[in-house]
Amino acid sequence: EKNMFIFGAKADQVEDLRKQMRERTLNLDSRWNELLKLIEQGVFGNFPDLSTLLSSIKDGNDHYLLSADFPSYLDAQEKIDAAYKNKKLWNTMSILSTAGMGKFSSDRSIRDYAINIWDLKPFKRPGPIPLSTDKLAETGLVPNIGSVNSPIGSPFSGLS
Repeated sequence: EKNMFIFGAKADQVEDLRKQMRERTLNLDSRWNELLKLIEQGVFGNFPDLSTLLSSIKDGNDHYLLSADFPSYLDAQEKIDAAYKNKKLWNTMSILSTAGMGKFSSDRSIRDYAINIWDLKPFKRPGPIPLSTDKLAETGLVPNIGSVNSPIGSPFSGLS
């Protein structure tokens, strides 16, 4: 959380907030109500086009808790604005945040799902295999570079 800005309800608060939303006992921030009025007045676009969207978040229907999260979103945005004004701080936070995202790579995520959820075993593809672009080059789709060794198995292996 050091190099990012987190806002909104915590997971353990969601059900209680949804209940308050349905029962209309949740005290909404006045800035949220002002925003809804601006939307209804057409400030951000044609209101009839947005009426379905608005009805999905008004009158106790706000399943995703936009109204409940709005104050903390605005607070986080103020912190973002302040950090951005300090270029050295912003650059440091950006670099450290990017560097810390390695754990969230798609390759790692897919591997974790495959092993821990789908119970799949790793499969080593054959390779390198000879690959010729002659047939594809005849279509004009790719340049003819002759034969090469593909580092991985290829769907084009039967074309040579």
